[in-house]
Amino acid sequence: VMGAGCIGLVSMMALKAMGVSNVYIVDIMEKRFCDNELLNAVAKIKEAECRQKNISIKIDFKLEKDVDLQKYCWIPIGLRKWYRSGITENKPFCGYFDGNGKTVSGMIVDQQNDQYNGGFFGNIVCSDSNINCGVVNLAIKNGSIYNNGTGLNETNNGLLVGFVMTNSGCTVKFDNIIVSGGLIQIEGFADYGNITGGMLGNVNRIKVSNCMVENVQISGVDNSGGFVGMDSGSIYENCTATGKIFGNWALGGFVGYALDNDNGQLLSTYKHCLADVEITANNWNAGGFIGFAQNAVIQNCVAK
Repeated sequence: VMGAGCIGLVSMMALKAMGVSNVYIVDIMEKRFCDNELLNAVAKIKEAECRQKNISIKIDFKLEKDVDLQKYCWIPIGLRKWYRSGITENKPFCGYFDGNGKTVSGMIVDQQNDQYNGGFFGNIVCSDSNINCGVVNLAIKNGSIYNNGTGLNETNNGLLVGFVMTNSGCTVKFDNIIVSGGLIQIEGFADYGNITGGMLGNVNRIKVSNCMVENVQISGVDNSGGFVGMDSGSIYENCTATGKIFGNWALGGFVGYALDNDNGQLLSTYKHCLADVEITANNWNAGGFIGFAQNAVIQNCVAK
């Protein structure tokens, strides 16, 4: 039986108290509690202002102290859910989050009822090459995700972010991130997969460097990997993954399913990466590094 044991519900807590600073969030932090919708609203307002003035867009957030979330149920920053009917709920985060070397610990994401993508971030989208999008310098320790794919086209989960979408010519950067001691459990089966990774769920056109996943356990999944679940046209350098995966098919120590993007112009690429993940698969396409490589480049990588 899965359960998160949460005693409260929180999105971003009080951003001021939590230690998230943003040049565009001023005295409102002194007056009220704020959630992820405010964080996303600020980003969207500033983006609209920059577009109107025809200047480059810069939306930056910085974490200024360690955060312990173990008493709460965390609502991911940026929401996305793709129903079996084809309808999509899509409220993405568009911005840049600097963890400033701080640690988020004890995060509990329980989406068994609401079924939004699971993670510290649920949905990140970059649709304009002028927007600086990404997450850097952050540690997530002893986090957990509980989700359910029943009745959905897909469910996407990762302890850092569940889903990342970029337009052609755009990219999202992830650098110097550590995810350690986590647990992800998925029930039911979405039509196109329970796509899950220790750090990243379902992503495309991103750049990831110097990131680590340590001792994360994942179960009830397919199209899933110790580091990233499904990737399309991204680049990974100097990244590692350790842990255990229990699931069905397309399971890999580092990535579950790797494919290209932009009509074969961008290949899913891995350089100097390592996977040491114990895999238990009930079906086909399981590998020490990649479960299923439709179109990928692998250079100087190791699977133990």
